[in-house]
Order: sequence, then C-alpha cells, then structure tokens
Amino acid sequence: MTSEFQQQKEFYWKIRDDLVDKYKVKWVSIAQNKIVAVAESSTDVLRIAYEKTKTKIMYINKVGEEEKAMRKRIRRYNMEYDPSMPMVDVLISRPDGLREIESSFKYVCDNIER
Repeated sequence: MTSEFQQQKEFYWKIRDDLVDKYKVKWVSIAQNKIVAVAESSTDVLRIAYEKTKTKIMYINKVGEEEKAMRKRIRRYNMEYDPSMPMVDVLISRPDGLREIESSFKYVCDNIER
C-alpha cells in the first residue's frame, strides 16, 4: 500500500510536464491529488497550502529545478522542548555606539543557559 505522501509525489511527476509549461521555477504544493498552492518560495507554498487544506501531508517541489530542491524536515516550535529565545530591543542613536551594543549582545548570548 502506498503512503499518502508517496501518492502526492507520484501525482506531481505524472503532471510534471504541464507544470513546467505553467509554473517553471515556482514552488508547487500537491495535496489530495491536486495542485493546492503555487508560490515564489518554499515557505510561502507551505503556508498557503496548509491554510487552504489543513493537511499535514503534502508534496512540494520547485518545478524544473527538482534536483536542486532541498529535503527539509519541518516541525512546530514546542515551548516545553525548545529553549526560549532572548528578546532584545535596541535603539541606536549614534553609529559608533553599535560596537558597544554588539559586544553587550554577544556577552548575553554567550551566557544564556543551555
């Protein structure tokens, strides 16, 4: 039995020639055996496809540049698992004050508990 992801991938390759004619160098998302999103970036195509379908299983690729597309695992941020990120508000009134801010920021980042 073929997985849902594999089915979406097979559908992409089945219609690839048509995709090249219409969407060359665009990112395309295939879900539920249809094109659900087309965008300039992989991030945008994922966002658009998820907003439309709410499915977590989809196949995306950059049309015509499939050999260059990266494999990427995406997961949600989890506050219990992921460390918190420090938030820094900076107001620079003098350009020469930037060095002092950079060194202070480096000290803070270097001393964050891991």
